[in-house]
Amino acid sequence: NYYYKYLGINIYYLDKFGDANILLNEIKDNLCIFTGQSGVGKSTILNKLIPNINHETQEISKALGRGKHTTRETTLYPLAGGYIIDSPGFSSLEYNILYKEDLKKYYPDFINFSETCKFSNCDHNTPGICGVIKNVQAKVILKSRYDNYLNFYNQIKNIKRKY
Repeated sequence: NYYYKYLGINIYYLDKFGDANILLNEIKDNLCIFTGQSGVGKSTILNKLIPNINHETQEISKALGRGKHTTRETTLYPLAGGYIIDSPGFSSLEYNILYKEDLKKYYPDFINFSETCKFSNCDHNTPGICGVIKNVQAKVILKSRYDNYLNFYNQIKNIKRKY
């Protein structure tokens, strides 16, 4: 969590027994959206934050080990001087709007180390010349974050564009 806190990202671990009110400071005077995979508990948390909305929820599926898809539309709710958007869950992400060359823009923690790359157009996947990889090896950048970057990079690279 410290790494993401350093990036300005607050992470909250909630379950149906936890206190969802810890999110109110994030929502206050802001526009926030609940997104995530189907059945992870977005509606359950919203029911705790706004009890009178009474969103439909279901029990945890024994086969899947998570909830079942219940939200079917996107809805905006006023809360704590701001707004919160409830959205339907998803089962997978699509990367058809990105180009592999653009992905690095979405990793602000890589930017300072990009300056030490041998090539100005480095895509952070060339060992030996990439400042980002060197900082992953030095444990300055989380390896899991870099692994996710590579996973996204390869998925985007393999998309067959229709142009």
